[in-house]
Amino acid sequence: MATYIDNVKLNDGKTYSRVLATYPQRVNDGVITGLYSSYVIQNGDHFKASVGFQANCGNGKVKFQLNYIENGTAISLREWNKSCDNNLLVIDVDLSSLNGKTVSFMLAVVADGAMDDDRAVWVDPRIVR
Repeated sequence: MATYIDNVKLNDGKTYSRVLATYPQRVNDGVITGLYSSYVIQNGDHFKASVGFQANCGNGKVKFQLNYIENGTAISLREWNKSCDNNLLVIDVDLSSLNGKTVSFMLAVVADGAMDDDRAVWVDPRIVR
C-alpha cells in the first residue's frame, strides 16, 4: 500500500504534517514500488528525502531504493538499509551523472524477511537544484 498520510508520528518521535507511506506486500521480502512522471535531469539536481517508519515500528527492517527508468530499463541508483530506531535517515543523492537524460524515478521499499512492522515512510521526497 502506498498513500500520503497527514499528521503522523514517526520513529524519531516527531510528528510530520505529511509523509508518503509505502508498506511492502505482506509476504516475506515483499516489495512496493511507485513510478513518477518523466523528468529531464539538469545540472545541480539532487534527490532529497528522509526515510524511516511510523512510530512504534518494533521490528521494522527494510531496504529503501531510488531507481530510475531510462529507455524502458530499470536502473538502481542508490539503496539504503534501515531498521527501526530513534532516527530518520537523511538522503541527498547528487544526480549529476544523469545530467541531460530524461528519466522516470521509481521509489521502492523491500521488506527484509517478514513484513512485520514495516510501515516505511518517505518524508518530503523531492528533486532540488
